Amino acid sequence: MDLALAEVHKSKEGFCEAELHRLRGELLRMHDSSNGAEAEAWFRTAIEIAREQSAQSLELRATTSRARLLAKRDQLDEALLSLSL
Repeated sequence: MDLALAEVHKSKEGFCEAELHRLRGELLRMHDSSNGAEAEAWFRTAIEIAREQSAQSLELRATTSRARLLAKRDQLDEALLSLSL
């Protein structure tokens, strides 16, 4: 994953950068539930990058991943709020 992100930055081709950040968050979330804060940070970065690129489908994927994480942490109100934005 680090290599893929490095290549994206090196080549200046950022079309998949948001998805790579989202996938990193998913891997952290699945691997160890104690990594929730770090996974959320990766999801937030993915959301920001997707917004900057006007990549709505990638933004939705990252937002959905973040909402699933929040729901699993019993933060249902915040999860629903994040989906409604």
